Amino acid sequence: MPIAPKTSITRRSAAKRFVCYYISSACEWQNDLKWFDNEWPHIKSAWAWQSELDSVELVIAYALTFHPFLSRKGLWREAVEWSARALQVSLESEEQGCISRIQTDLGLSYANLGQLQLAIQAHEDSLKTSRAKGDTTGEANALCNLGTVYHRQGNLARARALYEQYLALATEARDLNAQAIAFSSLGLVSADEGELSRAIAWYEKALAVNCQLGDSRREAKTLNNLALAYSGLGELFRATELHQQTLQLYRELGDRPGQANALGNLGIAFYRLGQFRRAISVFEDQLTIARDIGDLPGEANASNNLGLAHSQLGALDVGLDYYQQRLVLADRMGDLRGQAVTLNNIGDLYRKTGQVERAIEAHEQVLEMQRGIGDRRRQGLVLGNLGLDYAALANWNRAIDYYRQALSISRQIGELTGIANWSWNLGLAFAELGDLEQAVDLMQVGVDFELSIGHSKAQESLDRLRKMRLLLADKPNSN
Repeated sequence: MPIAPKTSITRRSAAKRFVCYYISSACEWQNDLKWFDNEWPHIKSAWAWQSELDSVELVIAYALTFHPFLSRKGLWREAVEWSARALQVSLESEEQGCISRIQTDLGLSYANLGQLQLAIQAHEDSLKTSRAKGDTTGEANALCNLGTVYHRQGNLARARALYEQYLALATEARDLNAQAIAFSSLGLVSADEGELSRAIAWYEKALAVNCQLGDSRREAKTLNNLALAYSGLGELFRATELHQQTLQLYRELGDRPGQANALGNLGIAFYRLGQFRRAISVFEDQLTIARDIGDLPGEANASNNLGLAHSQLGALDVGLDYYQQRLVLADRMGDLRGQAVTLNNIGDLYRKTGQVERAIEAHEQVLEMQRGIGDRRRQGLVLGNLGLDYAALANWNRAIDYYRQALSISRQIGELTGIANWSWNLGLAFAELGDLEQAVDLMQVGVDFELSIGHSKAQESLDRLRKMRLLLADKPNSN
């Protein structure tokens, strides 16, 4: 490694050697994060010395060369700073051949910092630049990246349209890498629309292509998405297995953002199995990594998860504190979906603390937000929560109406967890009105599901159902 410049006599020449050395080394060690970790202080110093050179070519080369490293390490603030500087000097000079790529890097970095509007602007700029040059590869990448950001904002229709345009270009170019990305992206939209079987079909296509290409990183992402889809269908043991495979792959790759995401999803699987303390341990690991790497979306996700798990253990004040942290982060990021999810959870806490009218107000607000987003699965969830709210007020007829709507959506999208949950609660409501025959049939659906997944509260639910059947047997004129 060359010595950093110290004297004014050798300043410019030494600075140039310093910068060029790290550009060359980065190309040589492009897949070695250990090298990057060891050299990071010197890499930052070399970037600082760029101002001594006044070289447009070297600024652009340095930013583009190191963006993959910065991305994999989650160093998004540095990525924004370096890409923004490279874009500025490119626009001010005649070196404009890489503008679209720099705009793409900038958009990706903004998105990972949760600055979604800035990300959209950068990707739209990249799309315009690519189309002006007749660069179909750049155009395809920009379409995909725009779809991703709109997806995160909750604009599913716009995201799907962009992904379909991207798939058409990828298919025309016979680009297997791009096709795999398009398959996964369309799977993600399908999942958020509640079409989980369709999502699994898209993910299976993506996984087959990624395995064919030997791409471990994309294989990990696809396994993660498959796990989420299976979880949504209630196949929680399969989901847990896939999440653990995903986490192991990310650890082997040294990908900390990937590890944080996999930890969050694994924790959710444990949560849904009723293993709340195990879930909290996993969520705490997720939060630590997210904060270390400055990942606002990841931090928001982990805060929400911890709020859920602590609330289930009865630590409602702790849960509310985590939810408030998530709400602040979602607002900062302009994340409508995140705001809706968090308000829904806060509404649940209001109900549990006896503030039922505030719970209803929160859940009604969330229902309108979810209808605007077009997320049918979460619409079903909030409808069910409104049923729980009215049940807390002993307004059983209103509760039954909302439970039926929630159950209808779960059946339409094939979500086994929702079918079981809302069948059980609908059964309880019918029992309160004295209709024990309907009650036991509906509650049996919930018990069968809990037993099938080994839920920690399955025996408790079974005992309650048995008592209900005894009451039915003792009821006059009962069959």
